[in-house]
Amino acid sequence: MSSRGKTVASELPGEVKEMILERMPTRDAARCALLSTQWRDAWYRQGRLVFDRDFFRSLENMSKAGNDDGLSVVSIINQILMLRAGLVKKFTFYNCFSSNPPLKQSDLDRWCLLLSRKGVEELHLSGGFCITKYKFSIKGLVFSMPKLEKLDFFLCFDTTKFVASAPNLQSLSNVGST
Repeated sequence: MSSRGKTVASELPGEVKEMILERMPTRDAARCALLSTQWRDAWYRQGRLVFDRDFFRSLENMSKAGNDDGLSVVSIINQILMLRAGLVKKFTFYNCFSSNPPLKQSDLDRWCLLLSRKGVEELHLSGGFCITKYKFSIKGLVFSMPKLEKLDFFLCFDTTKFVASAPNLQSLSNVGST
């Protein structure tokens, strides 16, 4: 191994890199992939995406510092989902932000469609535990996710009229929703 440009971590098998990235916060995993071409393929294949309070806080800090390139939260998540080369086994979204432009029902619908094509097994949607006015509606949401095993709704509203085709669904949780 040459001393220039190579590290022990960059020599790891792709599967090991993916497991490492899956255990990192989504923001940090993306940064790692941007800084190292050897980790980029692992980032595109890693199957756990978590958009939580820490993720949104880091985006807010980037925006305040003028380092956000004018991208909206919705467009960032769209790009991350569309760039996935492999399956997305777990997708977690905690809607605890006020974005500009604001999150729309069509954004959630698009993400569910993309996730259904990526073989999602766990889907966790939180409609706004930080600020209740940012809850989103599940009413009218229709999706087919043949590999979905676990579906969690937290603080969403209108969860009574969604349609999900999920033959492998083993766990459905609807906490604090109406």
